[in-house]
This record gives sequence, C-alpha cells and structure tokens, in this order.
Amino acid sequence: MLSDSHCHLDGDVEEAVEEAIKADVRLILTAGIDLKSSRRAVELSRRFDVVEACVGIHPWYADEYNSEVERVFRELIEEGCVAAISEIGLDYVGRMTRDWVYEERIIDREIQRETFRAQLRLAREFELPVVVHDRAPGFEVLDIIEGEGNVETGAVIHGFSKAVEYVERCEDLGIYLSIGLRPLSRGELEAEAVRRIPLELLLTETDSAQPRDVLEVVEHAAELRDMKPYELGERATDNLRRLLRL
Repeated sequence: MLSDSHCHLDGDVEEAVEEAIKADVRLILTAGIDLKSSRRAVELSRRFDVVEACVGIHPWYADEYNSEVERVFRELIEEGCVAAISEIGLDYVGRMTRDWVYEERIIDREIQRETFRAQLRLAREFELPVVVHDRAPGFEVLDIIEGEGNVETGAVIHGFSKAVEYVERCEDLGIYLSIGLRPLSRGELEAEAVRRIPLELLLTETDSAQPRDVLEVVEHAAELRDMKPYELGERATDNLRRLLRL
C-alpha cells in the first residue's frame, strides 16, 4: 500500500484517483495553496474515500492571508473536513504566478513569516499537523515550527531537498521528511540525505496532480536505501496514518 503525502489534484480528478488506486495508492493528501484550492481540496475529500484535504495559503500568496480566509479555514476544520494545514511555509527564491509562470519575485519576507506563524497557530489550536514548504536558508523554517510548538501536533517538510545536517535537526525534533519526485529526478537530493532519514520519519509524495507516480518515488528511494519498494511504501503509509491519527 502506497501513499502520497502531498499532491495538488486538478483536471480530471476522477481518472487520477482511479489510476492511483490501480497503483495501490490508498491514501492521498491534496493541498490548498490559496482559498479557492483549499475549498476544492475539501470538496474532493468528500467525493473520494482515499483523499484527505489540506487547507492553507502558500508562501507565494502569503499576502492574501487575512481574517476572512482564517474564518473559512476554521469553518472547514470544525466541520471535520481537514486533515492537515498545507501548503504553508517560506519561499525566498521565487514564485509561480496564477498563470503558472515562474518569476524571480517574492512576497515580503516579514509578510511570509507572519502568514506562516498565523497558520501554524491555527494548526496547533486544532491539533492538526502541518505540511511545510521550505525554500529559506538554514534552519529558519525549523526554528519557527519549533518555536510555535507545532512539533507536538506534527510537522512535515515536503519536497525535501536539503543536506544531511537538516535531516539530523529534523530527527532531533521528530519532524517528518517527505521525498518527492522532482528533487529525486533533478538530482537536487543527495543520496546520503535520503539514506539518513529515519525510516519512522519518512514520507513519499508527488507534488503533482498524478498521485499514481508516487510509485516511482518509492522505487527510487528504496533503491537508495537498499530496501524493497513495497516495504518502504508500507512504512511511509504507516507513518502518514500515524501523523494524521487515522
């Protein structure tokens, strides 16, 4: 049994979910990046048993977080429709526009930090885990997660692509690390860093609209760790279920 801890279901979702189930992907977290996509994530979780919803404002759109957005998020959480707060975090590198065009422009760093902290506090209040985007230098994201107290309610760094020292800090804190397709395929992730992730903190993801492709992640990561793919996939799924208290 496989799992995708971070995807963005879009387009022909019914076909994508059917293909994922055929590939033995039985737990899918689809993340919001703004209010519209967060509402959509909740809608999809209601339609498909294997899909769990995450709501959040991405750092690319951190300036859109306000009291009305938080009010809607609270309503969705209180309805029991939300499994985690995602996708949240910091990005000091660049951003994608609404037309999905990359630009070397970032939202003001202090606005990003304020939005990140506000969503961390919301997650902690409702005892929900967070799935975090980290494109900031050093350990700033980890420091904020620890400082806001979200280690206790569960935290994941998605699309992990940093060095062994980062793994060690996450291990000390008990923060999960999710291995994704793009960092692996682009060579952004050191093999030693993959091997160093404690098995009990390892998750798998696609960060795409096709959760079936998590099988490729599992196969690649299993090869690096000298494991059988089904064993790694089962452990990652068990870890995700434990994180979400399923």
